[in-house]
Amino acid sequence: LFERASTAVGGSIRTAELALSGKVAFNPAGGTHHGRRARAAGFCYFNDPVFAVRTLTDGGAAPVLYVDLDAHHGDGVEEAFASDPRVHTLSIHEAGRWPHSGEVDDLGGGRAVNLPVPQGFHDAELDFLLDEVVLPLAERIAPEAVVITCGADALAGDPLTRMALSNAALWDAIERVVATARHAVVLGGGGYNPWTL
Repeated sequence: LFERASTAVGGSIRTAELALSGKVAFNPAGGTHHGRRARAAGFCYFNDPVFAVRTLTDGGAAPVLYVDLDAHHGDGVEEAFASDPRVHTLSIHEAGRWPHSGEVDDLGGGRAVNLPVPQGFHDAELDFLLDEVVLPLAERIAPEAVVITCGADALAGDPLTRMALSNAALWDAIERVVATARHAVVLGGGGYNPWTL
């Protein structure tokens, strides 16, 4: 358990270091977004997205926009940066799904946007949220860096969730968010169907 979790953290730190050198970097084992400072949560022993964001801010890339497309609310990342003015978080997640947080009125210290979506959430609806909320937010805060947790559990056919995105729509969303900043980190996130994953 420790080896797997610490390897994911090391991978996300290295991914952020590569992003600081001007690359778009991907850690498929990253995205364990529920871990807290003093406890594990969900399947997340540590919170590697927090380490990625901190590596970017320590490297001088701020503000950072963290975008979470996983079917579950990115609660641990939001909590970690609730009092950090350099970091904004945005989570699109299935409403009513564990960890039962991330309501639309949850502003996480004033720099969080939470978009709980219904079961069956599909490609056109994701495209609408990108156009109407995600990209306008990025334009407003002008991030120096972005960190994205993909979350293959938002894809159609996942046995633990009921969202209905296609791989093409998820890929397009990631590319559109990556294009908003000079530095970009992409992390894997959850996914429980090996074929869609």
